[in-house]
Amino acid sequence: MPESGQSSSAAARTFEGVYSHEHELEAEHWWFASRLERILDLVRAHLPGSGARILDLGCGSGRTARRFESFGSVVGSDLSWTPLRDDARAGRRRLASRAERLPFRTGSFDLVTALDLVEHLEDDQPALREMLRVLRPGGVLIVTVPAMPILYGPHDRVLGHWRRYSSADLRRSVRRSGAAGPLQVGYFLSLLFPLLLAWRVTTKIFGAGKARSDGGRPLPRWANRLLRAIMDLEGALAARVPLGVGSTLVCVISPGPASRAP
Repeated sequence: MPESGQSSSAAARTFEGVYSHEHELEAEHWWFASRLERILDLVRAHLPGSGARILDLGCGSGRTARRFESFGSVVGSDLSWTPLRDDARAGRRRLASRAERLPFRTGSFDLVTALDLVEHLEDDQPALREMLRVLRPGGVLIVTVPAMPILYGPHDRVLGHWRRYSSADLRRSVRRSGAAGPLQVGYFLSLLFPLLLAWRVTTKIFGAGKARSDGGRPLPRWANRLLRAIMDLEGALAARVPLGVGSTLVCVISPGPASRAP
């Protein structure tokens, strides 16, 4: 059951506030930069060429969508027009739409990404079904969500998260939505997880009722570089061995024929 959530209009206002702040941070902040590199590694593994049709849902300010351009043509979509405006003015294809009602034909894309999106939805099923619908046969869906329900707290409430997922939760949601092909689930932010867990538990015990986010704060340059180096090491490890814990789940879905039904 969700522990928190927002109406659509409230969610849109939350996203606008979050994105205006994230836009200033994501180019250099260790978390955004490291997650982007992890996602790009996955895309390279599944799209070993160019000319792909790509949909980036919940694209925000569009930094990830712009990096996807080396793989093909990209559509960036978000709930609010505000973070899309600059990219649209620059001639990039941007669209304000709901993930539950995508204005695309069935089988339109080779790759769909939804990075930290579905946790904002009270019911993740309509959006996941739409993502699978717009994938072509043999296409790939990459989804990231906050992991570990035990970590749920003020940070999540401020960001409008209905839930955090366990690995089993995410697998169950994806299968319920109709994905019939191979499914891979892994973790991100694994090496730093013990510190994060200690911080979140301490916050829950001693900071009850204080609705604030503990992420996205500017850090001293040395700290940002150190954390980025740790995440680079994690990325190298993740390419060789599965990481069994972390604060973010990364799911790669290759839909089978059963996912093609509208």
